[in-house]
Amino acid sequence: MSPISNLFTDNTMNVPPYAILVLTTIITVFWFLLKRSPQPPLPPGPRGLPIVGNLPFLKPDLHTYFRDLAQEYGPIFKLNLGSKLTVVVNTPSLAREILKEQDINFSNRDVPLTARAITYGGLDLVWLPYSAEWRMLRKVCVLKLLNRKTLDSIYELRRKEIRERTRFLYEKSQEEAAVNVGDQLFVTMMNLTINMLWGGSVKAEEMESVGTEFKVVVSEITRLLGEPNISDFFPWLARFDLQGLLKQMRVCARKLDAIFDGAIEKMPKLESKDDGECKDFLQQLMKLKDQEANSEVPITVNHVKAVLADMVIGGTDTSTNTIEFAMAELIKNPESMKRAQQELDEVVGKDNIVEESHIARLPYIVAIMKETLRLYPTVPLLVPHRPAETAVVGGYNVPKDTKIFMNVWSIQRDPNVWENPNEFRPERFLDKKSCDFHGTDYSFLPFGSGRRICAGVALAERMVQYTLATLLHSFDWKIPEGHELNVEDKFGIVLKLKNPLIAMPVPRLNLGSKLTVVVNTPSLAREILKEQDINFSNRDVPLTARAISYGGLDIVWLPYSAEWRMLRKVCVLKLLNRKMLDSFYARRRKEIRERTRFLYEKSQEKSAVNVGDQLFVTMMNLMTNMLWGSSVKAEEMRSVGTEFKGLVSDITRLLGEPNVSDFFPWLARFDLQGLVKQMRVYARELDAIFDGAIEKMPNLGSKDDAKDMVIGGTDTSTNTIEFAMAELIKNQESMKKAQHELDEVVGKDNIVEESHITKLPYIVAIMKETLRLYPTVPLLVPHRPAETAVVSGYTVPKDTKIFINVWSIQRDPNVWENSNEFRPERFLDKKSCDFYGTDYSFLPFGSGRRICAGLALAERMVEYTLATLLHSFDWKIPEGHVFNVEDKFGIVLKLKNPLIAMPVSRPYKFKTRVHWRFTSSHMEDPFNLSLYEFDHVIITKLSPPEQALRRRPPLLRPAPRQPLLHLLSNLNNLYDMVIGGTDTSTNTIEFAMAELIKNPESMKRAQHELDEVVGKDNIVEESHITKLPYIVRDPNVWENPNEFHPERFLDKSCDFHGTDYSFLPFGSGRRICVGLALAERMVQYTLATLLHSFDWKIPEGHVFNVEDEFGIVLKLKNPLIAMPVSRLSDPNLYL
Repeated sequence: MSPISNLFTDNTMNVPPYAILVLTTIITVFWFLLKRSPQPPLPPGPRGLPIVGNLPFLKPDLHTYFRDLAQEYGPIFKLNLGSKLTVVVNTPSLAREILKEQDINFSNRDVPLTARAITYGGLDLVWLPYSAEWRMLRKVCVLKLLNRKTLDSIYELRRKEIRERTRFLYEKSQEEAAVNVGDQLFVTMMNLTINMLWGGSVKAEEMESVGTEFKVVVSEITRLLGEPNISDFFPWLARFDLQGLLKQMRVCARKLDAIFDGAIEKMPKLESKDDGECKDFLQQLMKLKDQEANSEVPITVNHVKAVLADMVIGGTDTSTNTIEFAMAELIKNPESMKRAQQELDEVVGKDNIVEESHIARLPYIVAIMKETLRLYPTVPLLVPHRPAETAVVGGYNVPKDTKIFMNVWSIQRDPNVWENPNEFRPERFLDKKSCDFHGTDYSFLPFGSGRRICAGVALAERMVQYTLATLLHSFDWKIPEGHELNVEDKFGIVLKLKNPLIAMPVPRLNLGSKLTVVVNTPSLAREILKEQDINFSNRDVPLTARAISYGGLDIVWLPYSAEWRMLRKVCVLKLLNRKMLDSFYARRRKEIRERTRFLYEKSQEKSAVNVGDQLFVTMMNLMTNMLWGSSVKAEEMRSVGTEFKGLVSDITRLLGEPNVSDFFPWLARFDLQGLVKQMRVYARELDAIFDGAIEKMPNLGSKDDAKDMVIGGTDTSTNTIEFAMAELIKNQESMKKAQHELDEVVGKDNIVEESHITKLPYIVAIMKETLRLYPTVPLLVPHRPAETAVVSGYTVPKDTKIFINVWSIQRDPNVWENSNEFRPERFLDKKSCDFYGTDYSFLPFGSGRRICAGLALAERMVEYTLATLLHSFDWKIPEGHVFNVEDKFGIVLKLKNPLIAMPVSRPYKFKTRVHWRFTSSHMEDPFNLSLYEFDHVIITKLSPPEQALRRRPPLLRPAPRQPLLHLLSNLNNLYDMVIGGTDTSTNTIEFAMAELIKNPESMKRAQHELDEVVGKDNIVEESHITKLPYIVRDPNVWENPNEFHPERFLDKSCDFHGTDYSFLPFGSGRRICVGLALAERMVQYTLATLLHSFDWKIPEGHVFNVEDEFGIVLKLKNPLIAMPVSRLSDPNLYL
């Protein structure tokens, strides 16, 4: 037996069992150690120093520093940054390995301490660890909050802010000022984000204060997040917060928390239903919080706040910088900019504005965004990942909790993938349509990839592309002198331009995107206003007019429709008919007497007056007296009247201001000049005045739409009379003729009454001649065809703005002889030429369906006022005043220079008429009074009449007649009456007076007619007008068309009704001025009164020039300054 055998069989030797077990274990472990493959090493990397590692060697631009290290150490390398191991990945294949193949393991984040402080301990979508809580939050954000439906629902909030910024840039472009593009984009993105967060929850008036505080806090948070924090590299130092960054961030967190709490408190309660409407992200999140309250992982208020914080911090700087980089590259590469703008012009058009719906048809704009994010990814190293377990990547060991940087800046410039990778070439993405923002192509990862891809991709796409498209579509961009363009980036938590982009915006849309057609002949006017009247019966409504008329609901601007027909029927047949106008005559009479008395006092002082100012006050008082004369107490009328006059003047001024938004409808929402904003202020003030007047009315309920009649009756009549006076002073013969007529009709011992006007044809001819030379609305109110039409062989597209240049038509030398001369006589032979638009060579009030509705009132006011001025005074220009009858264009044509003239009372014998004054102080007007009964009172002695008046006999009791405001309390026409009937009548009379002063023979003839019809011992009444042919008639043929020759109308049946298309001062057809009848009365009565009461002369030192100035209402270029010289025999007639 061998020794070995003996060893195992020797019973004397006892081996313990545990020794065998130990021996077996040692052998097994040794075997496994020998058999095991060697462990993968850590990635290579530069050597560091003890404790601090590679921290001292880091360079400021980490993205380029890491690229350089990759070229030396390979696509994956490590750094020891303090006590933390960091691995940097630099190729698409390694990115794929981490973000797709080992996505779950690498789905955690390495959370900086400052980020943890601002997100309620990392409870937001960016920093929360991969878990059921994170999955719940991402599901809420992606599927509920940032889905297509929600983003569409808050589009108007984004749209509003983009429009505001475009408006600001447009203003800067008008100043030729450069802007800091980055600053403007930051404000835009911040406002966009705030509006989306709680724009539907916080009231508009609170938004500004909340927004201001919010911007400051967010800017500070972004700065702190970008600060390197030593506590992140040495976690054992975190408790000391050596740099104080954590303390500062906690202060910001408390402020942000307070803002969120305030917004939540102000949020209106929502319905619990799933389909309850949410107007912003805050409402959506709070609704989801309530819906998920009983779920396994509920949403808390802190989750809501953390997500809102993500949206602000992650959606402001990132989008801002992307657009700024894009703009810088496009300015540097003008060919790319031109291509983008060409695409925009084709898809959007130069007469439109960009909408988000256009983006899907703008592939080059999308390609620009992609190319910008390829070259300049907003987060160049992405948000750091952290493996939950140790892993092997690219053959290297990556320990658990290592910080992983993805250098997408380097990946997206890899020359092995991208041709000419450092060039800006958006075209490369037109052929690479599969390359999107969703992280499926690992060579293009601007938003990351996998589970932790940016949740706000859809919103970022919309905000960036929409803003960029708007900037390129609206403006060209250039670098101002003294500034250099340098497209270099600067590393930070968000990649920025190294130097701010300073550029000048230059508007590039077509000048006047509205097609406009101008008609200049009677035949074409007839074709539009008669033959195609219905089609051309709509209006092109200016925005300021829309603002003052409840969206264009008045008779001037309302589209041709059943509603408009009803309104016109009420105005013409009920409101401005003969009976109604007669019933208000006493009020017109009272105001004319007041103004005559004032002028008489001035004549006694030998003082010059501003004729236009006096006429404006007269017309305004006439209108307000008719509107609410018996509703408002006398002492209240003065205060109301003063405020009212200033307000209407401002409204008229704004209506005449050219508004860029009317020419560029896409700019309307910006209200660049602030005209609509101002008009809305005036509309509210005017509304308050009407409300006050209506409240004081007996037995009248609340007001619905009682404004529109105001706008039609002030400047118009004023300017007409001023032009008339200027021409009469310039034409002394015409003035003498008018005064002669007045003396004959009215008498020098009488005053003009409206009843005289029908017997004063020369006064009417003066009004017509004035409106021929100086139509109050020289281009008429613009028409607009409802359908495409053919006019004189030319196509006029639907909705084209149509101007009818009645100023030119009424000076056509083919129709009017000596067309530029003031010759009222031409209308004495043209009796058929009236104001009703039947003669298309004479359309001062338009014609057809849209003829001025206030024509009848205008006739009365102008003729009566003019007759009174001429009958009561002679007029002369004072020394030192330049007399110039030139017009100035505006919404209402005006004299270029105010008419300064001296009234000279006309010396006639005294014949008593004191009872008129006496009775007016004892009666409310209007009143029932027959001529027979009134004569009976007048011939009685003074005491008995006084007793009789105190007893108020039946014949002197007030008639059951209410002011116009009662009748209009449910209409939308008060604006039209005042503003459309004041300037127009004023200017007509002023032109007439100017021409009469210029043509003394015409004035003499008019006054002669007045003296014959009215008498010098009487005053002009409206009833005289029909007996004053020199003021009324117009000719069919215009001999010497530029001469003021009223005689031409004495033998011409030319009236104001637009039937003679060579005479269209009021337009013609359906849209002829509805105030024609009123205009006739006002102008003829006023003119007759002025001519009957005074002679007129230009004072020394004043230049007299009857030139018109274009405007929506034609005016004298220079105001008419004239001296009235009293000419009536009874001085008491002036009182």
